[in-house]
Amino acid sequence: VLLKLDLRYRRISWCYGLHALAYEYWHKTCRTRTWIISPDCNDLSPRLLFDRSSEDAYSSPGSPMMCRTPAGTLVIAKIKTNYEGTYILMKGQGATPKGSVPFLDLLNITTGAKERIWESSVDKYYESALALMSYHPKCEIQLNELKFLISKESRSEAAQYYVSIWPDKKQVQITSYPHPYPQLASLQREIIRYERDDGVKLTATLYLPPGYNPSKDGPLACLIWSYPGDFKSREAAGQVRRSPNKFARINNSFPLLWLARGFAVLADPTIPIIGEGDQEANDRVHRAADC
Repeated sequence: VLLKLDLRYRRISWCYGLHALAYEYWHKTCRTRTWIISPDCNDLSPRLLFDRSSEDAYSSPGSPMMCRTPAGTLVIAKIKTNYEGTYILMKGQGATPKGSVPFLDLLNITTGAKERIWESSVDKYYESALALMSYHPKCEIQLNELKFLISKESRSEAAQYYVSIWPDKKQVQITSYPHPYPQLASLQREIIRYERDDGVKLTATLYLPPGYNPSKDGPLACLIWSYPGDFKSREAAGQVRRSPNKFARINNSFPLLWLARGFAVLADPTIPIIGEGDQEANDRVHRAADC
């Protein structure tokens, strides 16, 4: 028996050798726990690494960066440092009250201590770590040789890809894509915050047509595009899970093409249905009409 769980088994992520991360979850309470297990070493007991609410985006530790083995499988990359302990890299969305700031944390899975070694800029760009570019056949990567792929975008610039070289803090651009729809390059995008009558803080993204001037053009017809979500707590329902610096992507399943017809688009306004304690979200579905 590798590990006995109190909650429901969710998944397991393997390292190349000694360690693995096992996840358990309970839907009714949104509780999630992450364990470190050592299948190849019987004298090491499972250790609890994280015990938290899966709804709490602000406390999310992220997920481990993976590496591909010669056999083609994905395993957790181990990071070799000059310090004692076993280290991995955790990448996360970095949700904050002011917007998402993606990050990379160096995590000591022996002690649970972590150090932030990289995070997105916040002034203009939204950057996100995507994959490791360093390679080792046993997925043991030297920290002082670390390279990883990031995407970088802004409100007006489509995502480009860079290789980030750490610890030099150097970025090498490897793509140069043109704007995919220049006719809408000057569309206006803003994250707005407002409050429901029961005090729950809500968030939405407002898009306005290029060149729109409220004093000259007057009010616009507005298309609202959203879907309700269920939560167990008011605090989690009010958290911000988006960035003001993201590029506005247009596709056939998202209504931004209506901007070309002169509509305003209110995208993804949070519509939380909250079932606290023993309450079920379905028992309070009427709250969806109050947003």
